[in-house]
Amino acid sequence: MYNNFVELLDANPVAGNKKVAAICAHEDHVIEAMIDVNQRYDVQPTLIGHEDEIHMLLAKHNCFKQFRIIPAATDEQAVRIAIDLVKAGDCDVIFKGLIQTGTMMRAIVNHETGICERGVMSHVALMEVPGLHRLLAVTDAALLTYPDVEKKMEEVRNAVNLMHAIGVPWPKVAMLACVEELNPKMPACVDAAEIKRCWEVGELPMCIVEGPISYDLAMVPQAAVTKRYMSPVAGQADILVAPDIQAGNLLVKSLMCTAHAVLAGLVIGASVPVILTSRSAPVVDKSLSIAIAAALDPSVLR
Repeated sequence: MYNNFVELLDANPVAGNKKVAAICAHEDHVIEAMIDVNQRYDVQPTLIGHEDEIHMLLAKHNCFKQFRIIPAATDEQAVRIAIDLVKAGDCDVIFKGLIQTGTMMRAIVNHETGICERGVMSHVALMEVPGLHRLLAVTDAALLTYPDVEKKMEEVRNAVNLMHAIGVPWPKVAMLACVEELNPKMPACVDAAEIKRCWEVGELPMCIVEGPISYDLAMVPQAAVTKRYMSPVAGQADILVAPDIQAGNLLVKSLMCTAHAVLAGLVIGASVPVILTSRSAPVVDKSLSIAIAAALDPSVLR
């Protein structure tokens, strides 16, 4: 288990010749991130989008390296180019630039022409939170809006696979709700209890699932002592599963903005990792997301 991203990347350095395709790269923050990830981790960017604007932005940042630039007139064309690069074995990571998430993901999940490898793709925010001596995964804050039990099962599997890849053999999964007792009038509680039942009968191997469980019980050992809540997950959660995208997004942004957490955000379930980061996210978060996606075994991120 790694305490922070430095330890993770020291133990899993990015191999040479890893390639990232930035979809709609004609945006200042995207170009900054591509320059940074190239300098820090020697990842090779492919910049897809409006060619003249990309050249202008590279010059603005005094970058005169010969990055590969592929012109694309529309968002849809840019996504198609990235997908073709993946299928040709010429891309290891996809990075979302100045494009709507829905436009990009519709093309990626297309059953006939996309690169979806699993029935359900989900977003995992891997976070380094100051004062917390372990990396924390939160899902889903960006992709699955109001997942049912079946989709939540898949997002748990995706997050567990990621935690296995970073050296957590039996990740502790907290199915979050605002209370820790089953309330049949609260869908989050009902779903959490059903997923725990599925785990108990062996449908979610190589992890420990608890739910419904409140955030304080999942994260604060003393809270579990005070409330006399007995569970191996209490105060020790490695994965927080939000009941829906609103809760997940608010949780992740609260940890980033208020607790100053650093985030690496990955979509798992495609043939290569897909990076979705907020446009307001710092460059270091974007670079970390790409570096971790490039460093880890791609088979566990599918």
